Amino acid sequence: MIRSGRGRGLMRIRVAGCLGWLGMTGFGGVVSGTAMTEGEALAVLKERLAAEYGGSSSAGEVAGILAQLEAAGTFADLGYGGTDAYEEHLERLTDMAWWYRQTADAGAADAALLADLADGLDWWLREDFTDGNWWWRMIGFPRRLAPILNTVGEELEAAHGEVHSRLLAYYSRVHDELLVDPRGGGANLADMSYFALQGAIHEESIARIDTLREEGFGAALAIQSSSSEADGLRVDGALMAHGPQLYNGTYGHEHLRSGLHGMALLRGTPWDLGEAGMVFAETLLLEGVAALVHGDWLDYNAMGRALAREGSHRQGAAFLDDIDRLLALGSTRGAELEALRDEIAGDDATTGGGVRSLWTAGFVSMQQPGFYTSVRMVSQRNEYNESGGGQGLKNRYFGDGVNFLLVHGNEYDGIQPLWNYERLPGITAEQDGTTSPETDWGVRGRNRFAGAVTDGTAAVAAMRLEHDGLRGWKAWFLFDGIVVALGSDLRAPESTAPVFTTLNQALASTEARYGHGGDAGGIPEEGDLQWDGSGWAWQGGIGYFIPAGNDVVNLQRQIVSGRWSEIGTGSDTLFSREVFTLGLDHGVRPDGASYAYFAFPAVDAAAAQAVAAEPGVEILRRDTRALVVRHPGSGRTGIVFLRGEEPVLLPGGMTVASDRQALVLLREGDGLYDFYAADPLYEAGTVTLTLNRPLEGTDAVPGAEPTAFTVPLPTGDHQGGTTRAPAIGELAPDLLRTHRGGAGSPELRARSRTGWAYQLEQSPTMEAGSWEAHGEAVPGTGGELEFPIAEPGAGSPDFYRIRIFPEP
Repeated sequence: MIRSGRGRGLMRIRVAGCLGWLGMTGFGGVVSGTAMTEGEALAVLKERLAAEYGGSSSAGEVAGILAQLEAAGTFADLGYGGTDAYEEHLERLTDMAWWYRQTADAGAADAALLADLADGLDWWLREDFTDGNWWWRMIGFPRRLAPILNTVGEELEAAHGEVHSRLLAYYSRVHDELLVDPRGGGANLADMSYFALQGAIHEESIARIDTLREEGFGAALAIQSSSSEADGLRVDGALMAHGPQLYNGTYGHEHLRSGLHGMALLRGTPWDLGEAGMVFAETLLLEGVAALVHGDWLDYNAMGRALAREGSHRQGAAFLDDIDRLLALGSTRGAELEALRDEIAGDDATTGGGVRSLWTAGFVSMQQPGFYTSVRMVSQRNEYNESGGGQGLKNRYFGDGVNFLLVHGNEYDGIQPLWNYERLPGITAEQDGTTSPETDWGVRGRNRFAGAVTDGTAAVAAMRLEHDGLRGWKAWFLFDGIVVALGSDLRAPESTAPVFTTLNQALASTEARYGHGGDAGGIPEEGDLQWDGSGWAWQGGIGYFIPAGNDVVNLQRQIVSGRWSEIGTGSDTLFSREVFTLGLDHGVRPDGASYAYFAFPAVDAAAAQAVAAEPGVEILRRDTRALVVRHPGSGRTGIVFLRGEEPVLLPGGMTVASDRQALVLLREGDGLYDFYAADPLYEAGTVTLTLNRPLEGTDAVPGAEPTAFTVPLPTGDHQGGTTRAPAIGELAPDLLRTHRGGAGSPELRARSRTGWAYQLEQSPTMEAGSWEAHGEAVPGTGGELEFPIAEPGAGSPDFYRIRIFPEP
């Protein structure tokens, strides 16, 4: 037989059938250029559902099923002791429905077979089984009933009307439940809407279809406010489920799949879901999923408890069909979708997407050809990876800065049962054996400070660690081809076991190489090595450098055994793999401990040793007030203002101070300074940065010493995201900054990087003295723009003229 699922609980649309009728319909309520009536639309919708749920079975298979069918409508060999039996009952009825359809279409409809099917369906509906989990009644079983409804629904209505009415009543209950309790929204709402819609179509209830379009799909496919507690998609592409928990993985795929099915089903009818559905799907895929994949590996940070399922390491491939469906629906972002599809389907991860931040989830990733790294930080605004339904049983620290490093893409394939969950990559945790989550279904962080700033190529991420009596600061600086991690002021006054910061814990794919002091060598299969002071290590194409001033370095390569059942509901078969672990031991009850390390990808052991000698990155500060790292090669400096106010000294004697806690990324070049800022507390307002020098040079805007400028922070749904300040030394084309002027300075000049020069002239009527210029404009192909200015003591605003012309 040809099943319509990829395993229990997953129903798969036949893509060929979908694409066939998608090409027939227009977008926005027309078919072949003619508006549909509701009656015509109902007929089209039934045809589409029949094509979607079509399948086939054989006479022999059906004969075997009928041999077990009893007069009561049950199957003698099932036993009906739990959910699996009731699900298998529906699968057998589905095979019968498909065989009936095949014979009927061939002109040999089998009335006796239809009667047997009706008996089996009637018993099942009267039994109305539930195992206590609402999901089966509202989503799981309606999904299994759908092939029967859409394959033989009309025949059941004609010959077995009571059974058909009972079947529609089952779907009506989903509709009614959806209106009363959408189960948190998100994927659950999208699923319930899709199946309730099928019942409404067969019932030909225009009122129900109207309601499901607006209150079902309309709500499920809306982009939620960043402050919303409902499940669903945020503007940055983060899909939240079971509260503010990053879940683009399984729940994101489920949500998107039902949304796309609803969009395709209703397309071109009076209930077309329109542009909102397209924006939802494009945002989830191109802003969210695109930030989470390395080839077909999908970041475990976005998989909640589902990371405990066997085969969960290749969840990126689940989105390939979704991308094709969205392309078939006519997305205007086709080139981006095709690039994402090629990345997921390709043999090698080739993404050159730079840095992406899902700020509502405390997540940032850097993707380069052959390299992927990510950091996820919890706070009071979001949750750790959950535990629930018997899965994710060791997820206690999955959110405390888990930092993945991938080159080949298989570094973490199937490692989940083998992990020491107190040594997840990137985290700092007490090694006391406590890995079980504090409660099921998600726990929020206790800290307020957590966030990231990025210019699209580099990023700084930082968090305040507050977990199980452990406190401290953690930060990651993501530059071109290198990751620098810093920690400071780590304190655990009541710990009874050592506190450990893990650089990485991955499958061992090569021998582990190392060097420290005068010692160097390799650990070929198993070994446990410790040393004090600086050193380097290498394994699996990733090099690590630990500078002087760190605690004890611990390097392990060992065979580890585990079972999937130990972290979830999977197999209890014991299996073993070699695991590489590298970390720093801060000892018991650390009191102000700190750490620093570098990770650089896609190198061999010899190159790792060479890069460790000259990493090309400078740690400028690591204390309780600021964490600062400079990458001279790109002209970037990352600053984490832990306290604010105190100036940070940069090379050349320049200092930068902030009036509040902030994350700042400074980019220097051509005598200009670009500042990018973010607020790790996610509060509205501004951040004022102060430099200890005036701005000088022919291409600079003069200023006083010190020079202060205020950067407005993002608000609303973008609160916590990055904002870019106009470059100092450059008059940005979209903003005229505050200046001083007066007698002796009637003309100022500035140059932009966009290829236009700007000449500023003071109004002839302006008196000498201080003045401020304000205004916004975008230059076009030249000409003049005038901005009002406020002159102290003047009765009316004057103006300031800017002339725009191409550079010679």
